[in-house]
Amino acid sequence: MATMSILFFGGMVTFFRPLVMNAAAETSIVFSQPLFDPASFQPVCPASDGFYQVMKSFIGALIGQENIAEYGPLIASVLLRIRLELCVFESFIYEAVIPFIQVKGISWILPLHETLETFLAGTIFALASNFILLGSTKIFAVLLIYIDAIFGLPARFIGANMKKYSAARSPPNSVGTVVNLLGDILGTTRRTVETFDTFVGRYLVFATTVYIAFKFLHFKFFNGFP
Repeated sequence: MATMSILFFGGMVTFFRPLVMNAAAETSIVFSQPLFDPASFQPVCPASDGFYQVMKSFIGALIGQENIAEYGPLIASVLLRIRLELCVFESFIYEAVIPFIQVKGISWILPLHETLETFLAGTIFALASNFILLGSTKIFAVLLIYIDAIFGLPARFIGANMKKYSAARSPPNSVGTVVNLLGDILGTTRRTVETFDTFVGRYLVFATTVYIAFKFLHFKFFNGFP
């Protein structure tokens, strides 16, 4: 196993060396563009900003203005961190993934004929997904745990009891069905996000590494098949 790993990584180094050498002279010019300037990175996150405003209003109503004034720095740091993580995910989807797919399509994912362009597209996308999803999915999972505990669990409890203690097809029974359904939707969403977060935390790096290795082997050794 160790010998195979050494041969594989040695092959990748040999493969990338000419590319790196040829691009070395152009690197400083390419990375001097405003696109790569951190000061010019101004992500637009309307959904994250809207959720941030909702969180501020909810926290203000929950703990009162006096406590906000006393614990303001701590509350602000937590809310801004949540907003930042959500914004990173949102901007990645709307400013990177969607424009990339609009230009390149999705044929680069597993093409029959692997080219340097499709190999680089898949590799860059896989590596970027690791860095973005490993942080963002945890925030989503934690938020949905709290949302389900605050809204979903009471909705399921109230809805189930309204259905239990009311006549079938009566207005209270119908209301209970709707309330219980909303609670079930929140619970199902929470479990789905938790499952996805578990997959990302445990297996995403391994899955993307296997994917990149497969594309490399396909491009380098098996590009004539099928």
